[in-house]
Amino acid sequence: RLANQQFNEPVKVSSSDEFSDLADSFNTMADRIARQFRSLTTAAETDRAVLSSVDTLRIVEAVVGRMRDLCQCDRVGMMLLDEQREDGTATLYLAGVDGPRAHGVSLTAGDVVRLQAETEGFLFDQPERPSYLTALLDARTDVVRVFPLIYQGALHGALLLAGAESVGRG
Repeated sequence: RLANQQFNEPVKVSSSDEFSDLADSFNTMADRIARQFRSLTTAAETDRAVLSSVDTLRIVEAVVGRMRDLCQCDRVGMMLLDEQREDGTATLYLAGVDGPRAHGVSLTAGDVVRLQAETEGFLFDQPERPSYLTALLDARTDVVRVFPLIYQGALHGALLLAGAESVGRG
């Protein structure tokens, strides 16, 4: 079954001996392999969407719609700066039933400086968070991880992962 990528059927053993322990280990391994396959498939689909399109909304839809398959989080957002303006205006896209929903947000000069400086990403786990995160937050949100989107040295936006307790790799 593993060779055919059928990971959803666990091995069942009714005894309470070393065969039961082996079955438990095998089922754990199959679950990890299944998660890895989902992650690789999601990453490949996202790469295809990004590389095959210059349609920003399609790229946003692919990333926002599939990121939860890759990362442990409750909500995903993608914020894109309005490149026609220099006043910190951006659009925050959140996953919706019919595709990404757009929310207008504003960044302070301090927000922009932090996004440009902390290129590897940073974490908000305290109650005080910048206003650009408001649409992403809900009552259960404890942690927000922010990953700046920088291309050729210029800030273009950020990928935002939010969750209760922790966010990160799935």
